[in-house]
Amino acid sequence: DALVAALSFYVDGGRPLPASSPGQPMATVPVLVALKLALHEAMLAQGVSNVDLAKRAGADEKSVRRMRDLFHATKVDSLETALQLLGRRAEVSVLEDAP
Repeated sequence: DALVAALSFYVDGGRPLPASSPGQPMATVPVLVALKLALHEAMLAQGVSNVDLAKRAGADEKSVRRMRDLFHATKVDSLETALQLLGRRAEVSVLEDAP
């Protein structure tokens, strides 16, 4: 998906995600990608590196790097745990498509 590929450049570069434009429709991404983007933003906001998060999680840095890789199939519970270590929690909403 082109949007996920574009967003991966921000994550890979350690840059904040672009803000949405007021009045413009919001783009959607797969749930797993949304969790990874939330993790990326939380880490940037708190100045937490991959190594720092790995220490908190009792894991190696490579596993955190994979968690942040938008194209790696990370387990949802691993992402939820990482978010919790940063004081965040995931919440899912299911909406009906407009006719």
